[in-house]
Amino acid sequence: MEPATSVRTGVFAAAPSSRRGIRVANLLTLSRIALAPVFVWSFLQGHVVGAGTGAQWTALAVALSFELTDAFDGWVARRRNEVSDFGKILDPVADSISRFTVFLCFLVAGYADVWSVAIIFWRDAVVSMLRVVSAGSDVVLAARTTGKAKAVVQAVGIIAILVFGLVPVFPPGGVAGIVLWRVDDPAHHREVARWIMWGVSIVTAVSLVDYLRGNREVLRRLDI
Repeated sequence: MEPATSVRTGVFAAAPSSRRGIRVANLLTLSRIALAPVFVWSFLQGHVVGAGTGAQWTALAVALSFELTDAFDGWVARRRNEVSDFGKILDPVADSISRFTVFLCFLVAGYADVWSVAIIFWRDAVVSMLRVVSAGSDVVLAARTTGKAKAVVQAVGIIAILVFGLVPVFPPGGVAGIVLWRVDDPAHHREVARWIMWGVSIVTAVSLVDYLRGNREVLRRLDI
C-alpha cells in the first residue's frame, strides 16, 4: 500500500529517458485497447451467435491477454526504466476499456444484468474523476488494498464465466464422483454468470467506499 497521501509538484513526473519510439511497456498496455474489438467479435460469435467453440476459445485467450498484460506492463516499465507520464495515464484507460468491453458483452449475452455493470461503471467513473481533479491540484490519492482486490476479483470472475461456458464439468467425469464445478446447460450458465457478476459488483462497490473513506482527509483539500 502506498504511504499516506501528500501534496507534491508534478504528480505525473517520470524519470527522464532518451528512448525513441513506443516503449515496450506501453505496447503491452496498448494491446489491451487494440484487442478489445477482437474480444467483442469472438465473444458474440461464440456466445451469442453460436458459431462454435473456436470463437469461445478465442474470446477466452483475449481475456487472458488482457489480464496478463495488465499484470506485467508496470513490471516491464520499471524493469526497463520505461516509466512515463503517458504510461501512467494510459494504463487505467486501457484497463477500463478492456474490462468494460468484457462486461458489456456479458450484458448482451445475459451473463450480467444492468445493475451489476452499472455499479462497476460508476466506481470507475468516480475514481477516474477524483484522480484527474487531484492531479490538477498536485495532490496524490493513496492506492488502497481493496482496489487491488477489486482488480483480482474482476479478473477471476471474467475468466471463470468464460471457462464455465467451455468446460461445463471439471474434472470431466469427476474423481470418485466429485467435481469442482458443474454447469448443466446454457440457461444454468447464464444464472451462474449473473451470480458471479453480482459478487464482482459488490466487491467493486466496497472498494469505492474504502477508497473515499481512506482518502477523505485529502479529498477535503481539493478545490471541488
